[in-house]
Amino acid sequence: NMLVQRYGRCGSVEHARRVFDSIPEKNFFSWVSLLGAYAANGLLDEAASVFNGMPEWNSVACTAMLVGYAQNGQLEKARGVFWSMKQRDLASWNAFLAVLVNEREDHRLLEARKLFETMPARDVVTWTTLLGAYAQRNHLFNTKELFDSMPARDLISCTAMLAAYEDSGDLRNASFVFKSMEERDIISCSALLAVYAQGGHLEQALKHYHSMPELNVISCTTMIT
Repeated sequence: NMLVQRYGRCGSVEHARRVFDSIPEKNFFSWVSLLGAYAANGLLDEAASVFNGMPEWNSVACTAMLVGYAQNGQLEKARGVFWSMKQRDLASWNAFLAVLVNEREDHRLLEARKLFETMPARDVVTWTTLLGAYAQRNHLFNTKELFDSMPARDLISCTAMLAAYEDSGDLRNASFVFKSMEERDIISCSALLAVYAQGGHLEQALKHYHSMPELNVISCTTMIT
């Protein structure tokens, strides 16, 4: 089974299929590994054939097929798989939410928000997925509203909020978020640096720059420009 996965990751789907065919007693993991190998390499007809030939489906298999369709631009088929699922776990809900927010049309974001509101359970991945989508589209009000409602925040969600404040130039709130973070990395530090620099707060930017535990191309470029 692991060999099927490895061949799939390397793009050797023919070898993955041969290994699969040689397995005398195929289990669920065998089928999902081959399905994932085809889907990851854009061979959706073959992936669908494997999916339809499986002795039984569960949320893992359906989510793999859903993601395969989505990654290859077939949103409607991904939607069809999701809504046809008899049982959906949190991973499948999160996967479909990610599918919707990755579409650039604004009405997809509205659909994603409606899906978010109907989800039976949410985790930090759920919240961060929608939060990041709002931040990337410069919807500051929605980003902050969602951020303030989060039951728990992590490095990714805080960094997404910083990025939103970077675009709006809101230094006060950006500083507040940064100081409240229990964990920071080069990306979050660089985001606050950009807020300082873009707002013309060069002295504070320089002080923050020299206090950063590490630097990268982005942070250095921010100071130069």
